[in-house]
Amino acid sequence: MGVELQDDDHTASHWFWLESWAKQTPSRILLDDRLSQWTYGQVHELVLRCSSYLRRMGLEQGSIVALDLPAPLYVVTSIALERLGCTVACYPTLLIGSDFTFDLLLSSSVTESAIATHTWYLHEGAIETMLAMDFDPEPPVATTAKQRSQLIFSSGSTGSPKAVALSMLQLEKRRQRSTEYETDPESTFCGVDFSAFLGIRYFYLALRHGWTYLTPGVASHNIDQIKKHQVTHIIMSPDQMRVLLAELEGTGDSLPLVTTVTVVGGALTPAIVERVGTLLSATLINLYGSTEFGAVSVRSYFSPDHTNVGGVLSGIELEIVNEADEPVPQGITGVVRYRHPDESTEYFGDPVTTAKFFQDGWFYPGDRGYLSDNGELHIVGRTNDAANAGGLKIDPSLFDEIARGVIGVKDAAGFVVERGGANVLALAVVRTHGFREGELTEAMTHAFGARRPLVMYYLE
Repeated sequence: MGVELQDDDHTASHWFWLESWAKQTPSRILLDDRLSQWTYGQVHELVLRCSSYLRRMGLEQGSIVALDLPAPLYVVTSIALERLGCTVACYPTLLIGSDFTFDLLLSSSVTESAIATHTWYLHEGAIETMLAMDFDPEPPVATTAKQRSQLIFSSGSTGSPKAVALSMLQLEKRRQRSTEYETDPESTFCGVDFSAFLGIRYFYLALRHGWTYLTPGVASHNIDQIKKHQVTHIIMSPDQMRVLLAELEGTGDSLPLVTTVTVVGGALTPAIVERVGTLLSATLINLYGSTEFGAVSVRSYFSPDHTNVGGVLSGIELEIVNEADEPVPQGITGVVRYRHPDESTEYFGDPVTTAKFFQDGWFYPGDRGYLSDNGELHIVGRTNDAANAGGLKIDPSLFDEIARGVIGVKDAAGFVVERGGANVLALAVVRTHGFREGELTEAMTHAFGARRPLVMYYLE
């Protein structure tokens, strides 16, 4: 399908692509979550039923809705919400600014949330419920490709996640830029889920081209998906790659068809690079970017210098500046900033933080680096206290307050420690009477999700 989005396009949406493929190839598999498969025709019918269900529940057009749902239900619900003229966001497990509130949270795990005005609980059997109900196939709400479709939350490297509004037109523009570094997107497995831009982009890519979207999960799940679908290209964060390699080593399994590994969110340490070569014999690609702008640079070869994140992509204007915002010569370390005419210029609903990180059309991601003589970007550190542990960017000091709120924790301090050749998030805890490890783990998981500390040190 050779459709190209225009600024005033009223048909461009996930629903548009779903309906188009459901009419052409209804039996083609759209979603595979390893345990079940859903065709384009089945998902199309479910979206119609889900739209009717949400409309009958009183959902209003223009609502900002967060989803905390398993992959099949997430896919169905997100397209139904878009069809009804709502903005969709994956519910952030990491704490967000206290002044941000969703209009509605649809969840299969909680019945209320402090950052949602209303919460509707959808149990695991919600799909079966929708299949049994009548539906009214009303036409979708008319929207344009430039209108807000998704809210994506930044990684938390600026202190707490910030919402970035993304339109279908921006999603399409980022897809077009990806052709500079994609190898074989139809035979790609992306380990990043819907909580990050890359996961959203890969679902959009599959839906736009009529491919099958493979849901990511834990390492054993991911290995099964890669083998089952004969994947040749995998995309993961450094921490996901570390865990996947450990699973392969522990089980003696192998992935002989994988020829390319793309790392996002940070560079692999030399120890993990060596294990990739031993266990996968794959070409390594390093991708540097941000939620706010997508991919910014790519290195399509192995470099012993882990600071090297490659050449800047076409259309991205990137500069290294000093504290006075003056460009510095090549080879001189300074503050990284970049801009692109089609990308975000603000954090949604947060003018104070916007003024700090978006200035005169430039975005300041909080990285320090330099440009080499051949124009390749090197990232050498952060401008704040945030750490990059296996691609998970967060200020470890955020752990302290949450941990201190747990019964039996007298004091706590978050930091980064090296384990298995990679940096991982850690927490040191001073225990006192009444301490229960399970309560601390639950509190950290609820607040930070995948960015919780993985290594604990207990002190008296």
